[in-house]
Amino acid sequence: MSWLSNPFPTTPLVLGLKITIGVLIFVSLKVEHSRGHPANQQGSPTQWLKDLP
Repeated sequence: MSWLSNPFPTTPLVLGLKITIGVLIFVSLKVEHSRGHPANQQGSPTQWLKDLP
């Protein structure tokens, strides 16, 4: 678990996880903003998934 505090070496798996998490957060914030929801209204950035029809 030392890779959590040390970014090197950046393995493809770790890099993929970082990119995936970053994209998910970015998309969730964009969706919440476009729907007029304040970013801190929900406790989880993925709360918008539960609100989809």
